[in-house]
Amino acid sequence: MAAGGHAHHSLALTRARTGRSAVAEFQAKRIPGSAFFDIDGVATLGSGFPHMLPSEAAFAAAADALGVTTSDTVVVLYDRIGTFSCPRAWWTWKVFGHDKCAACCGAEGCARCTR
Repeated sequence: MAAGGHAHHSLALTRARTGRSAVAEFQAKRIPGSAFFDIDGVATLGSGFPHMLPSEAAFAAAADALGVTTSDTVVVLYDRIGTFSCPRAWWTWKVFGHDKCAACCGAEGCARCTR
């Protein structure tokens, strides 16, 4: 637990459509202690559009797997490109009631935090 009784989770994001391996990039360089959130893995498929908002059940399962709750977890989302998947993920967490959510959108700021 961090200050204020809240657990802090940093969640790294990378979209697969870039032709790069999101998991490999996360494993190579990330904010220490962060977890990987697969925005494509929870997306609703079949609409013809990429990265559609997941069902409530799919999102809840992903959040549970990461150990994230709406009551006591502060989530900081980041990606290396900044305006690529980070804003979409932030919006997704907000839609599902996660008010303690922030986004570090931009490679400059996040590059200083990653190893």
